[in-house]
Amino acid sequence: MSRRFAVILAVFCLAALLFSVAAMAEKVAEFNRSGERTLWMLKPVNLREFLFAGRRVTIEDVTLESGEAVRVTYGGQELVIPATIPPKDERIPGLKRHEDWMQVIRFADQGRDTSEDFQRKLDAGEVQDRLTIVVRRPLADDPRTLGQGWKKQWVFDFYEFLPEGGFATETWAYPSGRTIDKIKEGQLQEGSWQYAAALSVMPKLRKPNPRFGNDALHAMEWTLPAAAFSGLGLLVALLFVVAPRRERPAHH
Repeated sequence: MSRRFAVILAVFCLAALLFSVAAMAEKVAEFNRSGERTLWMLKPVNLREFLFAGRRVTIEDVTLESGEAVRVTYGGQELVIPATIPPKDERIPGLKRHEDWMQVIRFADQGRDTSEDFQRKLDAGEVQDRLTIVVRRPLADDPRTLGQGWKKQWVFDFYEFLPEGGFATETWAYPSGRTIDKIKEGQLQEGSWQYAAALSVMPKLRKPNPRFGNDALHAMEWTLPAAAFSGLGLLVALLFVVAPRRERPAHH
């Protein structure tokens, strides 16, 4: 490659790099302005008794013929949830002994606030949070792994506390698709509060890998590879520009 051609290539790659970076910044800014992605703040509850929406919530351990369970009382209604995995030692305080299969979680849409500002609004009552119980149901015939095996067969039940009393229930399956557009109907959708809550009852080494599709990285579209290739081309061209010239042998 001649030095002149290398200079021309460097100028072309630099222009392409600047253009693609500017376009990338605009696409990311547009994504952030669109507000398509909801940022959820979740906080596990480890209390047996507390108030939600002005109503008392009590959670106690009970024993059924089929095994251990928890009984939840709220707004004049009772909910009995059988343990899907043997709870830990009963001497463990609060709800920690059930954390492998059940979590009580308060959550809310954080919006564009920082974590500190959102927490301040939450404490001041300016933001109404929500409350749910998430339960992981592994395969019934999976006693040896204590519910950690066959993760694609896991099912998650959600019991959301309604402000007027009572519960709204729904069930979602573990996400089996490799990308967001491959997630089947009825499976947990990345970015939803159900997905975020379900992560809290999954073993650390069994959680699903991120499936990018509704984030700033995905919003960059063609600008990311364009910036990468133009940057690489600029680097190669500059190497040829600064490379020392070979002296041709003199002819006698």
